[in-house]
This record gives sequence, structure tokens and C-alpha cells, in this order.
Amino acid sequence: IYCWIWLPFAGFSQSNSDVPALPNSFYIGLESGMTTSALRDWATSPLFYRGKSPWFSVSFIKTKPTKRSNLDFAYSFGNFFTNTEGQVYASQVKWFQVNYSRLYAIKRLGGNGWSFELGGELSVFGDFRSNSSLMNNSFGNEYFATLSPSMAISKDISRKVPQEGKILFIKYKLHPRKQQIGAYLTPGLLNAVYRNDFSYINQSSVINDPNYFANYQLTIPSGLRLRSGIDYTFFLNNRNGFQIGYEWNFYKSSFTAKSFEMASHLIKGTILFNVK
Repeated sequence: IYCWIWLPFAGFSQSNSDVPALPNSFYIGLESGMTTSALRDWATSPLFYRGKSPWFSVSFIKTKPTKRSNLDFAYSFGNFFTNTEGQVYASQVKWFQVNYSRLYAIKRLGGNGWSFELGGELSVFGDFRSNSSLMNNSFGNEYFATLSPSMAISKDISRKVPQEGKILFIKYKLHPRKQQIGAYLTPGLLNAVYRNDFSYINQSSVINDPNYFANYQLTIPSGLRLRSGIDYTFFLNNRNGFQIGYEWNFYKSSFTAKSFEMASHLIKGTILFNVK
């Protein structure tokens, strides 16, 4: 069982691409989340492996009135399983990701609390898989590098004046607070993949000349990468903030019979420290 401790720790957004652009601010985001993923490597098996895994990340977000940039580092790990003919097979999976993005405000499309932003993102993703049931194919490893356009839309839903009310016999008062909801989309434009056709390591170690990447090939362009998400952000009086949301990711190394593919659903939360 995996739990979040929401104060002061609260989730992951791979690029935090909709953190409100409070003028001239710098944020450090401490992030945690839970993913539900499915992956398949056609080079070794047609079976889907599915599992849940914790996700951790740290982000550095710089905002100005007309643009926003973000650099983040993420890591996740877990066990994935498949069940065939009553036999359960396990694959240990670890992966990392590094993203850098920059977005610019499109003022002509804004107004009435709406904000539209357009920019680009460079993303590097790598995974390490170990599955003893595949014997000499037991180890898998590939890398994705993707250059993407990135777009975001948000709506300011800030509470301007205090609000009071009662639920049954309990009175409450809500103070003014800056908050917004947002959505973002990052479709891969140019995707590069570095991987071999099969997951096993070649015979180089037998002849005392180990070469881990001997059968690896860099293919440009190759495959497909998509990412999208929605979230909700609110800020405290000290300009620190919290964010919760959902994100979907999809990777496909190629459109051949030996491709690797993975899709993941991420529930995330973030605490944003304003350090400027």
C-alpha cells in the first residue's frame, strides 16, 4: 500500500507546464505520485506486463510575465506482472526521465481569466527491465529522446472575496486565494530511439571483450511519444503552492514487428516552494 503525505509533500508533473506564471518567480517542486502502467516488448514477448509503481521527481520552474521554463528529473520503479495459462511472470522495471520545456504566453487568445501558452519541450527517457523468465532475453534497456511542441491552457478560478456558509451545523469561511485549473498537450514531433532488436546482451563478454551497446542502433526519426494532463493549483499567501492532477504518457519505439511500447497513467501531487 502506497500513501501520500500531503503536508508538506504532494506529487509529480512531468513538466509542470501549467504552473501559474506569477511574475518573476522561481519555484522548486518536490513531487510524488503513483503510476499504473502497461508495457510490451515485441522483440521478446507479445504479452503485456502491468503494474503500479511510485514516482518521484524534483523540478525547477522559472516564471516571467510572458514566458515560463522548467527543468525536472524523475525516477520510478516497480514490479510488473503477466498471467498466462495460470502462470505468473514478473518483470522488475526502473525508469528515469529528464525534461526541459519553455512556454510563451499568447496574449491575443487570453482574456476573462483564460491563458494560452505555446512552446517546446526536450525530453529524455530511459528504462531498465529484468525478467528471469525470458532467460537469455532477461535484460532489456532502451532510450528515447523527443523534441516536441508543447501547448497549455488554463483558467483562473481565484476566489476574490471571502465566502461563508454552513454544512449541516458546521460553519465555514473561505478566504481569498489564487487558484487555477489547466490542461496541457505535448505531441512528439521528432523522436529518436536507441535500442537493440532483442534484449539479450551479445557474446562479447564470452571472448573477454564486453561491449554492452554492441547491438544497439540509434534510429531518427522513430516511433511515437505523446503526453497530456490536467491539474488544479492553488497558492498560499507566502506564494508557495500545491498542485494535484492526472497525466497520461505513451511511448512506442517503432512501427516494426520488434517494437517496445508503454502507456502509463499518473496520479500526482506537487508542493511548490517559491524561492525568489
